[in-house]
Amino acid sequence: KELGIESPQELLEFAIDGKVAGIKGFGKKTEDLIKARLEFYFAHQSVILYSYAEKLAIDVENLLKSSSAVQQMSITGAMRRKDELIEVVDFLVIDPNHERKEISEKTVGELLDSTSIPYRMKSNFPVRLHYTDPSHWMEDLFISTGHPDHIAGLGSINIDSIASDEDIYKSLSLPYIIPEMRNGLDELQRINHIDQNQIVTYERLRGTVHNHSKYSDGANTILEMAEACIAQGLEYFGIADHSQIASYANGMHPETIMRQHREIDELNKNFGGKFIIFKGIEADILVSGELDYNSEILLSFDYVVASVHSSLEMDKKKATARIIKAVENPFTTILGHATSRLLAERAGYELDYDKVIDACIANKVVIELNANPHRLDMDWRHLGKAVDKGAIISINPDAHITTGISDMKFGVYAARKAGIMANQVLNTMDRFEIQDYFMKNRQAKV
Repeated sequence: KELGIESPQELLEFAIDGKVAGIKGFGKKTEDLIKARLEFYFAHQSVILYSYAEKLAIDVENLLKSSSAVQQMSITGAMRRKDELIEVVDFLVIDPNHERKEISEKTVGELLDSTSIPYRMKSNFPVRLHYTDPSHWMEDLFISTGHPDHIAGLGSINIDSIASDEDIYKSLSLPYIIPEMRNGLDELQRINHIDQNQIVTYERLRGTVHNHSKYSDGANTILEMAEACIAQGLEYFGIADHSQIASYANGMHPETIMRQHREIDELNKNFGGKFIIFKGIEADILVSGELDYNSEILLSFDYVVASVHSSLEMDKKKATARIIKAVENPFTTILGHATSRLLAERAGYELDYDKVIDACIANKVVIELNANPHRLDMDWRHLGKAVDKGAIISINPDAHITTGISDMKFGVYAARKAGIMANQVLNTMDRFEIQDYFMKNRQAKV
């Protein structure tokens, strides 16, 4: 305000002109950081998270279903592939009032009541209606679903008299490829090594191991979080509140940990083995690569999620070394949100992914797919390669409130995009299997 800057755009222009570095207490490094963050922010203004787009798509879908003219419809494009960032919500529609290949471009505000709270910030978000006819339904749905590079990679396609996606791939002598995987990357090479029937689904998850409670920065008690898991049919709940250095998140000091563990012991006694609460911690990875807390305290947990929350401006070499040192720590069970990115907001760490993944495999450290729709970190593009090498992932909601537990579905979507199978996911284990896993993992390393 003192500088007369009233918007992010004005701040960016101020930084581009080199005026930030001239302010007392600031320098060129801060100026470059401001520019990088704001340029990233503005470059992503035309996209929204899949989780937001999904809500818009459901309302548009209900609107189309209510129209007597619409004979058939389906979500398609990036939405059907469940991309993590969405530029437009696409629907394929059969409506006799429109010609095939006709495209109607609308906005959410034009289609829905944009005065309602959910749409105030998204009323200009685009919705595309692609029209077809019954005889071309399967063909147009198939072609509009796949990324153009995926469709091109399939070569010549004869879609006459084909009734399903499965038949199209069969005619090409290929295994069926689920819509989420049709990304135009390496799926045509990897698909022969993936059992389609075993690709992870939400229903195959048996529990969740990265969550927070009122002991740090969560909104609910451990019991309330556990009961929410039970209501969803899960068998176990792992608490992983923040460690002491995370003062901004009410990180737990040793005496708080002892109190929490006593409560967990009492709750588990009451559950009688029918449901298990595991004692975890989200231990900050310090700048040095060491974990927050000493060995004695770390030994008191069933498992440790090691995560970076600070000093995110390290270069690729230093950031990679920091992460690998944490992975090599014998107390590390799971590498949490590897880059600490926030989709469409913050790029996060640059890492040498091959080195980090190899270190996780060598040290028997699980790689987290943080299912918070703002994160989805580690990126699924790297996780596909990781599981091919033998890595295990964990789909964690990083829930800070009971309703956040169901965010695991967004992690499942991302895992399916990578073709990850259920047996490659830690929390598809039942409560006894994962209890045994934590115990043996600790015994083998500590």
